[in-house]
Amino acid sequence: MNNLLNDITLIISIIIKNIFDRSKKENQDFTLVTAVDDLHFEYLENLLKNYKKVKGRFNNFIVYGLNLSDEYKFKIHSLEYIEFREFKFENYPPHFSMRVKEHNNKIGGFAWKPAIILELYNEQKNWNVIWLDSACLFDYRLTLFKLLTYLRGFASFHSTGNVKDWTYESVLKRSNIQDKDELLNARNLMGGVLGFNFTNANAIKLLKSWYKLCLDSKNIFPEGSNISNHRHDQSLLSICYWQNFKESLPMNTKFFGIKIQNWPNKILYFFDENKNYREVLLKKYLFYSTTTNSRCKIIILFKPESLKFIPFRLLFTKKVLLFLSPETNIEKFYQFKLKKYFILTYTAKDINFNKSKKINFILSEVDKIIYKEYMKQINA
Repeated sequence: MNNLLNDITLIISIIIKNIFDRSKKENQDFTLVTAVDDLHFEYLENLLKNYKKVKGRFNNFIVYGLNLSDEYKFKIHSLEYIEFREFKFENYPPHFSMRVKEHNNKIGGFAWKPAIILELYNEQKNWNVIWLDSACLFDYRLTLFKLLTYLRGFASFHSTGNVKDWTYESVLKRSNIQDKDELLNARNLMGGVLGFNFTNANAIKLLKSWYKLCLDSKNIFPEGSNISNHRHDQSLLSICYWQNFKESLPMNTKFFGIKIQNWPNKILYFFDENKNYREVLLKKYLFYSTTTNSRCKIIILFKPESLKFIPFRLLFTKKVLLFLSPETNIEKFYQFKLKKYFILTYTAKDINFNKSKKINFILSEVDKIIYKEYMKQINA
């Protein structure tokens, strides 16, 4: 409720300030920017269609290719309302183009994002830039986000958790903030929706600090980290924001006409690990999986104790698959007196457990079941 009231109050204040500063704002140039690789091009196509409908809200739209194939480059070049640029990885450190399995093979951990925005600043120092990840969509209410960018210099949204929750310990130490409780407990920022007013000194200070941190691979892919405890550029952006700004940011992107993470095919959530099944299956389903309960349709578990982390309400809206291997302690499953009735449970054929579907507990059969349930959801 507090987040809702804060967002409404912020929107009202933006509108009021705009009334008194309208003449200046109307002379501002706004550029929309995104980047894409081959694996995410289908999401970009939706954003391109979206932009064409409401393109009058921006002066131009720049798309950066991340080692994009010629086929997809041709598609973009055929659109006269898009400016295409190839991101030159050779001008940056090697980790900018790395894909690390512990970090879901995200190209460069998005370290290239501040580099792209800084390149634009060095070209046009009077621009306002709105960054949207390629899986975003927007409507006319994005004007509110543009106003927030213009008025404050920088705009984004709060994400889930705090800085300390999503920044690996070694990065906190390298940033010399491991003992600064106020910053550690500050809200994490969203990295997929950003606004920079290039005429604002604090915004540029933030941008340059963020870029500098991203140049070091130890900040992007710190040794021992993974996607569950470190969020690459987003973690670094959050640190830099609270070092340069004090204002609270909005929480609800929909109030500003922005829909994030429009991944209709990313519906699997591999929650835990057993026998390296998760690791192997993630390689196959990497671009069909997500990392949050809220955005998935199917939650896949390999340990019964993981059920305690799945909120009861999700059992009514998600399909939960639990695979119990021969090594599983079945007694742990019986602890969940109610939850066990709301999930699909699969056990090895030699387990004496009559409330489950018996399977030959090998990877290929587990994979077959997951694929079948995935196709059911996609075709529903």
